[in-house]
Amino acid sequence: NWIMIGVANYYRRDYDAAMKNFKFIKRFFDNDPSVFVSELWMAKTNIQLNNLTEAGFNLTALDDAILEQEAAKEDKESRDDEDDEPAEVPKSIRFDLEKTKAELALKKENTSDAVKYLETSLEFAKKPRDKSRVHYIIAQLYETLGDRETAKKHYSEVLKYDAPFEMHFNARLKRAFMGG
Repeated sequence: NWIMIGVANYYRRDYDAAMKNFKFIKRFFDNDPSVFVSELWMAKTNIQLNNLTEAGFNLTALDDAILEQEAAKEDKESRDDEDDEPAEVPKSIRFDLEKTKAELALKKENTSDAVKYLETSLEFAKKPRDKSRVHYIIAQLYETLGDRETAKKHYSEVLKYDAPFEMHFNARLKRAFMGG
């Protein structure tokens, strides 16, 4: 419930209240998966507040937790004891994590890193609409980088998925302007 309250405050653009909720979760629910969700939303909130360094720390903490979790799984396969296991990073946040990294890279005006993170996010996207949206954004970023062929390819990928009519129309239009 605390996460939902924080998310509601985030969408109301009451970032201070949102940050208080996410910090509360992090402080009092130390061995719970909700800590990782709150860390992600803290990063999103810090990006909106232009605290880019703090947002980077939040995202790095999540990446470290994922790497630790993967190393622990490999280590656990080699031994059989089941002591006090730390909370696992929910797989459901991996898509949002990569998108948030891309958003941070764009805020720092690092378009090539943003493209890299968005392409990684495609691995974790489950819904066709999410995939089409990410392909559309990647195409736009490649277009700004001047790589028209790759942009055209990603605009074509948008058309393969279920997307809103406007997105399909604009993808077709952009692809046509690029000679497709």
